[in-house]
Amino acid sequence: MNTSSHKLSFVIAAYNEAPRVGKTIERVLALQLPWPYEIIVVDDGSKDETANVIRRYEPRVHLIQHDRNYGFGKAFRTGCAHATGDIIVRQDSDLEYPPEETINLIEPIADGRADVVYGFRAERHHAKDWKRRYQLGGNIINATAKMLYGFAIKDFITAAKAFRREVWEAMQIGSDGFEIESETTAKAKRMGYRILCIPYSYFARSFAEGKKIRAKHAIPIIRDLFYWRVAPIPHRT
Repeated sequence: MNTSSHKLSFVIAAYNEAPRVGKTIERVLALQLPWPYEIIVVDDGSKDETANVIRRYEPRVHLIQHDRNYGFGKAFRTGCAHATGDIIVRQDSDLEYPPEETINLIEPIADGRADVVYGFRAERHHAKDWKRRYQLGGNIINATAKMLYGFAIKDFITAAKAFRREVWEAMQIGSDGFEIESETTAKAKRMGYRILCIPYSYFARSFAEGKKIRAKHAIPIIRDLFYWRVAPIPHRT
C-alpha cells in the first residue's frame, strides 16, 4: 500500500436520517487510516433532527445545510465542492455500506492504479421488505450500460465510490437526483478514466427504515445513460 501524502474527503449526503447519521459519522471517525481525512455532511433540507444530530460532531465534521430538499445528486455535489482532499470518498448516511471497507476503495487510487473505484455489492444482506425485482432492475441498468458503453461494470449504481478529486472536477457533474449515477459513469468512461470495481458488503435497510431509492428511479437513470452516450462532455486535459 502506498502511504505517500494524500488527504481524503468523506462526503455524506443526508436527508431525514436522524436515526442513523450519527452512527455513520461515529464509524467514519473511528477509522484507522494511513492518511488524514475530513468529513463533510450535507443535510439536504431534512425535516427531522438530522442537522441537530450532525452538529453534535462539530468541529470534527463540517456540516452544510440546504434550504430545501434538492436531491441526492445535488447534495453530493455540494459536499464535493467543499472537499479539500485529493481523494473523494462517497459514504452513504444509512450504513448500508460499511465505512470500514472504504480502505479498499481508497488504496487503488492512492497506489495510482485507478482514477475511480466502485464497490460492487458482492455480499448482500437484504431487508425483510426487499423484493427481487429491485435486483432485477439493477441488472437491467447494468446491462444497458454495458450495451451503450462497451464495458462490463458489475454494479454502477452502487453507493460505494471513490474518485481522484481532479477527475471529479474534470467531469463537471450537474445531476441533482439519482441520475448522477449515469452521468458519472458515462463521463468517466467516455473521458478515458480508469474505473476499477472491487467487492463490497451491502446491508440493505428496509423502506420502513427510510430507504430512499425506488423502482421509479430506474427510469431517469436509464434515460440518462442514453443521453450521455451522445451528449457533449468535457474534454479531458
